[in-house]
This record gives sequence, C-alpha cells and structure tokens, in this order.
Amino acid sequence: MNRDAASSSTRESATAAGPGNVVFRRPEGNARSHRRGAKTRHGRLRIVYFTVASAWGFAAGSVAVLAGFNAVGQSIHFDSGLGVTLGVAAAIAIVGGVIISLAYREAVRRGM
Repeated sequence: MNRDAASSSTRESATAAGPGNVVFRRPEGNARSHRRGAKTRHGRLRIVYFTVASAWGFAAGSVAVLAGFNAVGQSIHFDSGLGVTLGVAAAIAIVGGVIISLAYREAVRRGM
C-alpha cells in the first residue's frame, strides 16, 4: 500500500513497522473530536437520568405523603391550589436534578 492511498482515506499516514507490517495512525484532530462528542452525549444522558430520577423521587415522595395523610384521617382533596403547589415543587425538583448532575460532572472532572 502506498502512502498516498493511506492518507487519502480516513487515516493520516501509513508507516512500515517491520517487514510486511503496516501501522495506521489516526489524525489527532479526529480522535479528539470523537472523544469530545462522546463526552457530550454522555453528559446529556447523565442530565436526563438525574432529571428523571429527581422527578421520580418527587412523585414517589408526594404519593407517600398524600397516602400518609389519608391513612391518619387527614383527607386531602386535589384542587387548583394544591395543583399549582405540586407543579412548582415538581419544577424545583427537576431543576435540582439538573444542578446535581452538573455538580456531579464537575466533581468527576476535578477527580474528587
């Protein structure tokens, strides 16, 4: 294989490592952009998981509290005021999940 054919493909160059052996090296730019893309995808996935986990935790906690009130005889009826309160609390829980995800990423980046 000649050098022109190897560099015209996705590889930077071909160098002979020994008799009959050819070693292909990728350009550094492609390797870095691939790693950066993988980190971006991983970061997005982590944010989604932390957000879903915070929403799930909030929903499970809310149901447990409402069930507990009903169990002790404090019946709670769902009305617009309760709906708005639960909606705001859910939004705070989801934002908290995103913030925790970003803090986790920073801690991993710093090696803590």
